[in-house]
This record gives sequence, structure tokens and C-alpha cells, in this order.
Amino acid sequence: MKQIIVTAILLVCLESITGCVFKEKGCTDITALNYNPNALADNGDCLYQLPLPDTYRFKRGDSSSVNYQNEVVYQLLTLAINQTIEQLAQPGAASVTLNNFTQWYQDTSHTKPIITPVPPFASYQATYSQIAAKQRLSASVVNTFNANTQLLQWFDTIATRSQNPALLGTPAVYTTAQGIDLSMAVSATLATSVFLANGVRLLGNISSNANNNLLARTNYTAMENAWDKAFGCFGAAIFYPLYPDEYWQNTPYADHNNDQLINFTQEFTFTFAALAAQRDGIGDAQTNFTETLFNAWLSGRTAITNKSDLQRSTARQTLLTEWQRLTAATAIHHLNALLSQLPNYGTPAQNLPLLNRHWTGFWVYLGALRYFNPPTANATNLLALLGNEPVYAQPGSDDYNNYLTKLNQIKTALKTAYQFSDFQMDNF
Repeated sequence: MKQIIVTAILLVCLESITGCVFKEKGCTDITALNYNPNALADNGDCLYQLPLPDTYRFKRGDSSSVNYQNEVVYQLLTLAINQTIEQLAQPGAASVTLNNFTQWYQDTSHTKPIITPVPPFASYQATYSQIAAKQRLSASVVNTFNANTQLLQWFDTIATRSQNPALLGTPAVYTTAQGIDLSMAVSATLATSVFLANGVRLLGNISSNANNNLLARTNYTAMENAWDKAFGCFGAAIFYPLYPDEYWQNTPYADHNNDQLINFTQEFTFTFAALAAQRDGIGDAQTNFTETLFNAWLSGRTAITNKSDLQRSTARQTLLTEWQRLTAATAIHHLNALLSQLPNYGTPAQNLPLLNRHWTGFWVYLGALRYFNPPTANATNLLALLGNEPVYAQPGSDDYNNYLTKLNQIKTALKTAYQFSDFQMDNF
């Protein structure tokens, strides 16, 4: 005689009909973590409290409850634009037209192959539309400070300058007559007006999202999805803290599951997550943006699933505070590099492309502090002190000394506002 063991199945034999009806038992609450869509009878084992994970993986039942694919496509489209610009300074570069930029920036059909290289691996996703279809990068730009208008003007300027053979193949191809490095301007403006601005907005409005019912045809609530989208704007790989900062400083991707493929939605680190690892590279115990930020992302998402408003609120505030400090630290990084280049002006050691690049990076990231409402530092006043273009002055001249005084005033203001140590200020 065979003994048949059936788990979580209720066998009901009905006298009025031939045969039996099998009722699978399980959790029937659609909002529970272990919801079973096949269960016809509830077994009382619904789970609602999720332990804090060490990677950004969240499930409801057997399926993932995380979705930030749109943000991953925006990140990849941004990289495509950056690559298009950077290659113009390389020997043998070919000129471009405005369409080379608008195809990435304004189009919604992205069936072409992903151009971001991941050597020595292959891409798990072959095209952008395999990740998320019909995404328009320009529609995601927060235009509070005219970022969209600036970007379109810069694309046109770069395309026009690339038609000049004397400029093509050198950094001059994307540098304006005023010394603004448009490669850095575009890259940093996309990073801040798309990912920083939207991430901050999503976090700021997180409590306005419903968290009781799943969105139609999905496995997550509106609040869970808003938090996930903000995480996608930050740009960390889901296993981000399992690798040291030194790894992410040199390589933006990791084949974590050893399948020789890079999954852009899980195994790639973009934008601000990469900046966090770079700023942590100064090597002091006080600077740990990667761990502080990632732990807050995990804590807040866990709290949302567990419906713990206090824990979620604490994590949200940590993210807004530390993300702003990371933005300020990145501005200071560019300021320090700029200050190191100024004494070389007019000497054999002069490197104007590097000076222009870091002035531009400082200008954009300093201005990006305005996306925080309100910013801890008075970014508007500091931008006015900086001016709208680099200053070229002979070391020791009055113009040089006046410019140096202004830059150090800005540096002091940032140090005071964000409570950075002397070591951090000198080494970011």
C-alpha cells in the first residue's frame, strides 16, 4: 500500500458529483509577503514582517516585488550620450550631428543594441527595450533650473564644433570659448537633473503613496515602487555593499552570479552609487557614504513592506541628508582639483582641459544642491560668488588672488554647512 503525503492540500470528496475537488491551501492575502495566487483556502500562515536583508532583493510570494527598470534604461541612455561626446576627443574621431544626441535623449524606440561595454563579459540584456520599452530620457529631466534647455543647446554646440577638423579629436571639440567643458556639463547635468532630482522628489513625497493594496497587475504597492524608483536613481547594484569601495572605484559592474553575463538591472553600479564609492576612497573612518546610504535604502524598503512608518521616516531622512552631503562632497572634489590647477596657469605645467573640466564639474554639482528643499548650504549665493565661467589669471596677480579668495570662501561655507572635517575637505 502506498502512502501518499500531500502538503497544504485539502481533499474534499463530494457525494453529489463524481470525483473530488482539490483545494490548495496557502496565504490568500494579496498584500502578504508569501501570498499564494493558487491558494483557494487560507492556511493562516501569511507573513507580514520582513527581516532586514543584506542585498536589495525583495519578494512577495515567489516573485520579486521590485521594479525600477525604467530608471536603469535612463541610466544607460545617459551613458550612451556620455560615450558619444567623449569619443569626439579621441584621435580619428568622426563628427556627429544633433540627431546623434536626440536619438538617445528624445526618442522612445530603443531597440538598438546596448552600447555600454562590459568586458570581458557579455550583456544579459541585448537592447534597451528588453529592460523597459518606450522610455524617453528627456521626459525624465527635472527642468526646475532649465536643464532641458541647456542640454539641447549643448548638444547642438557640440555637434556644430565637431564639424571643425581643427577641433575634432581634441577636448576643444566640446569646450566653449568661455572654457565650459560640455562633456562634463552634460554628464553632470543629466546625473543631477534626472537621477538626483527625481530621487529626492520620490523620497520627499514617499508618504503620499498608498501602501495597502498592490498596483494593478503588479506585485508591489505604490509606496514600494516609489522607493524602488528612487533606489534606481541612486544607481547601486543590488549586492553593492558586498564588494569593497576600491572595486566600484575601478569597475562599475560585477558578475556576481558567475554566469559570464552582466545584468544591468542587478549587477551594474551607476552615477551616484559610483560617486559614493569614489568619495569613500579618501580612507578615513568618518567617510562611508556607500554603507550609510545602502543600509538606509534597505532599512526604508523593509520598513515599507513591514508597514513601519517610523523606521521608514528615519531611513528617508538619512538618505536625504547623506545624498546631499555626497553631492556637496563631489562638488568639493572638483573644487580641490580646480585649486590644484590654478597655480599652473601660464606655466609649462598648464593643463587647461583639466582646469575647465573641474571648474565645470564644480559649477554643476554646486548648483545641484538646490534640488534639496531647502539645501543646507545657500547654493544660490555660492553660485553667484563662483560666476558663470572659469577665470584665467596669472598666479600672484590681483585677479588671481581675488578669484582664489572667492573659491576659498565657497569651500569654507560648504565645510561649515555639511560639517566636513579638515581631512575630508582636503582629500575629497
